[in-house]
Amino acid sequence: MDVETQSLLDSAHDHRGSIKSVTTTLDEAIIATGGRDGKVFFYDPRQGLGKPLGDFMFSQKKFCPEIKRANTSSAQKPVSQLPQVTGAAFFKQFLLLVVESLSDKITLLDIRKLGSKTSSMVNGQVDNAYYKKTFGDPCASNKGNSSIRVRGHQMLVNSQDNMVNLYDMQDLLSRPPRRFHGHRSSKEFYGKHHITNCLVKAGFGLNDRYIVSGSEDGLVYLWDIKLGALAGTLGSRQSKFGHLNEVNEVATIGNDTVVSASDDMSVIVWSLFQ
Repeated sequence: MDVETQSLLDSAHDHRGSIKSVTTTLDEAIIATGGRDGKVFFYDPRQGLGKPLGDFMFSQKKFCPEIKRANTSSAQKPVSQLPQVTGAAFFKQFLLLVVESLSDKITLLDIRKLGSKTSSMVNGQVDNAYYKKTFGDPCASNKGNSSIRVRGHQMLVNSQDNMVNLYDMQDLLSRPPRRFHGHRSSKEFYGKHHITNCLVKAGFGLNDRYIVSGSEDGLVYLWDIKLGALAGTLGSRQSKFGHLNEVNEVATIGNDTVVSASDDMSVIVWSLFQ
């Protein structure tokens, strides 16, 4: 879209489900999108979005057993569903890091192999089972992930088991991630034919010295990366101060301002040092 003329420059309509992630390479030559249909599409904006350069499909189904609905005697029938792409971010120029809803796996896709067989694009995968087996890491969760961010060689993944995981891409296979706890990010909604997870997102902020995240409890969480500890929270549900519902995403401005967006349909700007 041209901002001055308000005219649409280009558009793509290849996904068959809502799109949950969009990212570009550092040189902005490739656009990658990920959606609830379990697909990642790649586009070259210089050639237009009418036809994708290629796509990748997450196809490993997960069977979700019968689960009793809260406060009722009825139960949700078992469903089988495909993974949903919940986040994607480029590392360097050619690796797309992708997280999905039904497992804790982080998939590395090599975009230099676009146009070849889909399986050949997979440069590797890491999950908690690898770190547990190799290093004795205590985390055994295999729940899905809700967001991914990359800053330099640091990769930040918010998982759906109330953890934020910080990886060093230079030592991805040599040591487990640092894990940050405190917030809530595990809620699931059971529809007639599918299961939907809340997508609470985490990111780097305050000059990349902190991890900032939303949470299902309506608070904003901040962790000091150097200390590896929770620095504090913003808001209070009990006092009705701040957000009154789930905080989905948080951003920061400079080193003293936090912006949060919530399911309560509000955006709040917080000043940390006034």
